[in-house]
Amino acid sequence: MAVPTFPWYWNENVRIVSPPGIACFRAGERYTHGGVSPQECVVPDLIVERGVEASFASIQSVQWRGMRCKVRVETNDPGFQIDLRTNWKQAATSIVAAAKPVGSSGEVSLAVVDDKYEGAAASVVVLDAGGKVVVSQTTCVGEKA
Repeated sequence: MAVPTFPWYWNENVRIVSPPGIACFRAGERYTHGGVSPQECVVPDLIVERGVEASFASIQSVQWRGMRCKVRVETNDPGFQIDLRTNWKQAATSIVAAAKPVGSSGEVSLAVVDDKYEGAAASVVVLDAGGKVVVSQTTCVGEKA
């Protein structure tokens, strides 16, 4: 039976044997090779490029003065926004007039819109440009330090 042979990539004087089609060698073999399959023949050509730096945020402190919450955030993206919610997952549970951007100072002051929330559990949330929660921290509204 004629079996296809191919030159070896690193040395054209060396020939390798491959079964025809998708067949494989079986009887009497001391060494079994998978044949010339895509997994063994295709070498991916990867191009690695430096991309955009990933944005991060970390809540450094949460301080209350009455019904006003002062949040200090460490971030590399001043476009992040800070919100105060009774449920960190749901934007509709915000208890401030509007989320505020972090800005270059990294500090935001939020006023709770209704004093009925005093003493309630809440979450300070940092939001990315798409409104996705990046990080959150629980707090108690009006908590004394």
